[in-house]
Amino acid sequence: MNKIFLNLSHVILLFFVVTTVYTQNVINVLDYGVKNDGVYKNTSEIKAAIEKAASQGGGTVYFPAGDYLTGPIHLKSNITLHIDAGAIIKFSKDFDDYLPMVPTRFQGANGIGFSPLIYGNNLQNVAITGMGTVDGQGEIWQKAIMDIRKYKKQGIKREPNKWQQIFAENNPEKKNLDQSGFQRPLFIQFLNSSRIKIKDIKIINAPFWTVHFVDCDNVTVDGVYIKNPEESSNTDGINPESSRNVKITNCVIDVGDDCIAIKSGKGSEARENYKPSRNIQISNCTMIHGAAGVAIGSEMSAGVEDVVISNCIMENTGKGIHIKTNRERGGYIKNVRVNNMIIKDILYCFDGVPAAIHINAMYYDKDSIQYMPITKSTPKLQNIHFSNITMSNIKYPVFLYGLGESNFKDLSFSNMDISSIDGMKIKNVDGLLLKNILMRSEATDILNGKSIKNLSIDGLTVRDSNNKVIDIEDAVNVDITVNYTSPKQYKVYGGTTKNIILHNYLGNTIHLDVSDEVPKDEISIMN
Repeated sequence: MNKIFLNLSHVILLFFVVTTVYTQNVINVLDYGVKNDGVYKNTSEIKAAIEKAASQGGGTVYFPAGDYLTGPIHLKSNITLHIDAGAIIKFSKDFDDYLPMVPTRFQGANGIGFSPLIYGNNLQNVAITGMGTVDGQGEIWQKAIMDIRKYKKQGIKREPNKWQQIFAENNPEKKNLDQSGFQRPLFIQFLNSSRIKIKDIKIINAPFWTVHFVDCDNVTVDGVYIKNPEESSNTDGINPESSRNVKITNCVIDVGDDCIAIKSGKGSEARENYKPSRNIQISNCTMIHGAAGVAIGSEMSAGVEDVVISNCIMENTGKGIHIKTNRERGGYIKNVRVNNMIIKDILYCFDGVPAAIHINAMYYDKDSIQYMPITKSTPKLQNIHFSNITMSNIKYPVFLYGLGESNFKDLSFSNMDISSIDGMKIKNVDGLLLKNILMRSEATDILNGKSIKNLSIDGLTVRDSNNKVIDIEDAVNVDITVNYTSPKQYKVYGGTTKNIILHNYLGNTIHLDVSDEVPKDEISIMN
C-alpha cells in the first residue's frame, strides 16, 4: 500500500511540474505577423509581441528557425527573448531605423545617440537566450565611420550629414564624443537594469561595442559566441561599465578591439557622478584576436575593484591583460586577481607594446619622467596579483609603467612559465613580488627596472643563467634570492638606489656591475 501511494505521489508531482512548465507564457512571433523570409522588416510586429508579453506580466518571446529582418528591439521587464537554433535576426542597414535617439553611454560619457540594436533601460528580469544568431550587419556602419575619419585625417572639411546634425542637436553640452560627431549604435546595451542574462546566443558583425552593461546589477553572460571582423573598429566584445556583480563565463570572443573591457566612465563627470565597477568574475573564456583579451579601462574614472579572471585562454590578441589609464582619466583599480591562464602569440599591437600583461598609467600619453602634482584625476592602482600563467610566443611578458607621483602598489607575479622574445619592463612600482618564475627569453636583459621600491625576487629560473642580466636603476629596498639557475649578472645604477641585497647562499659566481653614482654601502651580497 505504501509503495502504491508513493508511486501515485510521484505521478502527481510529475503532472504538477509538467503543467507548470507548459503554462509559462510563450509568445511565438510568427503569431504576431512576423515574417521569417529575411526580406520583410519586422520592427513593429516584434514590438507588438514584446508589448503583449509585458502586458501579461512577462514571458518568452520566441523566434523559431528562420531569417528575420528588423530595426532595433527594445525590451521590457520580465521578458526573455529566445532565439532558437536555426533562427537568425538581422538588423536593418537603414540608419533612420535607429531614430529617435535614446539615452545611452558612449565611450565613457552619458549622452543621446542612435538606438542600440537590442536595448533596455531601467529593466528587471530580462534574458536573451537560445542557440540562434543575431547579426548587426555592421559593415555599413564601419564604412560610414571610416569615411568620416578619412576625410578628417586628410583635412577635408565636409558639411555634417543629417545624423551628425541630429546627434549635435541632442547633445548640445557634450564635446565631440568620438572626434567625428557620428556615434554608431551599440549592439546590445542595458542601462540601469538588474537581473540580466545573455546565454548561448551567437552575436556577429557589431557596428560598435557588442555587449554593454551600464550601471547594471546581477548580470550573467554564459556560453555566448561573439565574432566581429578582425579589422573592424571599436567592436569590443563584452563591456561591463559602472556595473556590479557581473559574471562572464564559457564565452568565445573573436573581435576587432578588446574582447572584454571593464570600465566606469571617463573624466570629471564620471568621477563625480558615476558608480565604480565591482565584483566582476570572468572565467573559462577563450579570446581570439582583438586588442586585448581582458582590459580594465581606459574609461575607469569612477574606479574598478574586486575583479577575478581565471581559467581563460588568450591567443593572438594585441595584449593579454591590459590595464590602462592616464593622468586625465584617473580613477582607481584595486583588488584584482588573475589565475590559471594561457596567453600565447602576442607579437603585434597598435601601440608597439605587445605584452602578455601590460599595466600602463600613461595610456595615449607620451613618455614623461617628470613628477606631476597629485590631483583628483591622478590614477591609483594597487593590490593586483597574477599567478599560474603560461605564456608562449610573447614579445613582452610583463610591461608595467606607473607614474612617478603615483606608483603602482603591491603587485605580485607567481608560478609563471614564460617563453618570450624580450624581458620584463618595470617602472614606477612600489611593492613587487616575483616568485617561482621559469623564463625562456631571447633577450639578455631578463628584467629592466627603473624607479622601483620594495622589490622581492625569489625562484626566478632562466636558461643560460650566466649570461642573463637583471638591470635596475634608482631602486630602493631590493631583495633577490640567487639560486643555481637565476641570472648571474646584475647591473645597478642611479643616484637614488638604496638597500640592494643579493642572497647568494649557494655560493654562485655573481657578476655585479655597479655605477659610480651608487653608494657602495647600499649593495650587499649575503653568502
